[in-house]
Amino acid sequence: MKRLSNVSAVIAAILLAAVPQAKADSIYNNGTPSNGSLGGYLLNGLHDLSISFPSSGSFNLTSAQINLFTNFGVTPSTVAWSIGTTPFASDISSGVSSLANTFLFTNAGGYFYQSTFSISGAIGVGTFYLTLGHLTTNFPPGLVDVFWDLSDGSSASYVDFAPTTPLDHSNAFAVFGTPVPAGPSVPEGGQTATYLALGLAGMGWLRRAWSCG
Repeated sequence: MKRLSNVSAVIAAILLAAVPQAKADSIYNNGTPSNGSLGGYLLNGLHDLSISFPSSGSFNLTSAQINLFTNFGVTPSTVAWSIGTTPFASDISSGVSSLANTFLFTNAGGYFYQSTFSISGAIGVGTFYLTLGHLTTNFPPGLVDVFWDLSDGSSASYVDFAPTTPLDHSNAFAVFGTPVPAGPSVPEGGQTATYLALGLAGMGWLRRAWSCG
């Protein structure tokens, strides 16, 4: 029986490897990476920023990217985020995530980073809002400034003390997620033949293993 169990596990692993796995897609990009020429809005101060993004399908959100500018020696650490159907809302998801920072260049006495962090939540077709705030760094709060760089893309940015009035510029960011199939996944003809062949081969191996037991 032990040999039968081992063979069954191998067959299952082969079939699983043959099934295509979901990959994260870019849902929307509002000009990241940016070039730092337009300035930025403070992200580690007292106020949150919220920015719109469109979705043309159904997705499970996985991550977001933003461009940050800060002083030499400063490393952005974490950021509080939420996803909602209106500015500053969190009716879809929220959390605090660590930032994975990729150095881009230096300019005007500081560092530019492209910072990636995990997000979650399920969205469909429509307009949604990414809200960020309470960003932390390797320095104590209040000692350094971190700015969310601007790109002037088509998104609308808002600050929490004027939540219904779009700001003059929008921020550089991108949102990623895995597509949600519209219905049950049906393999294409070639894939079906491959799965069937693998299954039949596995059954023959199983019979041989069983007869030798």
